[in-house]
Amino acid sequence: MEICINKDMTYITKLLILALILNGCSYIDTYKEVSSQVLGVKFINSTALINTQHSNQIRVEYKGEYPATFKLLKESGDLQYWVSNHEESLITHNMKVIKTVGFDNDFEIISYPNITYVLKQLTLFKKDHITLNSFVKFTNPETSYMDINFSYNIESSSSNPRHFLLEEIVEIPKIKSKQYNYYWVNNKLDIIKTKQTVIPGSKIRIN
Repeated sequence: MEICINKDMTYITKLLILALILNGCSYIDTYKEVSSQVLGVKFINSTALINTQHSNQIRVEYKGEYPATFKLLKESGDLQYWVSNHEESLITHNMKVIKTVGFDNDFEIISYPNITYVLKQLTLFKKDHITLNSFVKFTNPETSYMDINFSYNIESSSSNPRHFLLEEIVEIPKIKSKQYNYYWVNNKLDIIKTKQTVIPGSKIRIN
């Protein structure tokens, strides 16, 4: 069952209040605090499917059973802030999810990889692979920032010969986690679809 944005006055009022507050906020941590206080964040499992139907909204599905619409609330530099009608939040950078708020186990990546840079290195400069290092933390259980390693290479996309597949291998040595993420890219280096395991055991997809 598809769930659309709830446009009743209560929800719109919340969004307007949050948008006004966020205009004066420059830190993601402030955004998390405001989301929790103003939107009344609910805790929901974080396996998700996201479809980009329009530029200002994305469709999210949890474990194939919980569709929801995330509305674009704010853009700040290269970051996009999305809020669902169930009041969870996502922060993305060029289709890569870098932070969640209101899920069972939230996460945040700092010094996150720039996928556009990675694509240019692999395609324009013909590198075989790229490796990058960042830091990540989780909320359940709560952790400090841990090393997270990214490795990238390009594969062909069998579903569409005009697209290619960027594979992202993600390793967190401290918790012995290894995940595989995928980005489907067109010949203009635009990401048109992605499947990401942002938290061990949970997936997010963007179409």
